[in-house]
Amino acid sequence: MVGSERRDQLSRLVLEAQTAGDSYQDLADRAIDPVTGATVSKPYLHKLARGQVATAPGPVQLRAIAAALRRPAAFVQRAAAEQFLGWVSDEVQGYDDDMRVIVTYAEAMPPAERRQLRATVEAWERARAEEP
Repeated sequence: MVGSERRDQLSRLVLEAQTAGDSYQDLADRAIDPVTGATVSKPYLHKLARGQVATAPGPVQLRAIAAALRRPAAFVQRAAAEQFLGWVSDEVQGYDDDMRVIVTYAEAMPPAERRQLRATVEAWERARAEEP
């Protein structure tokens, strides 16, 4: 993504969740930081989705937003870094959000679970290749 799409990554995630069927109240009800229990309000989420938040959310707010969006915290943090700091992670460049979410979940797994995930993906690919 380039241009303004790149600058509004976090806002886009919140807006997409809302347009996919979650109300801002639904999001706010889930927006609870799992570490501190702090919350993010419905008005804040609405302003964020509309691009009306001028300063980057802090770590506590980002974890709460991640909980609201049901996304990994690292994924939401990267979106905030892109939007508010102009920082773009190069570790998963060239992939869409689905791939970034998969990579973010995988990198948080312990090595044994990561090996299990890899074996599952490889088995799926072998089965797919054998299909007529």
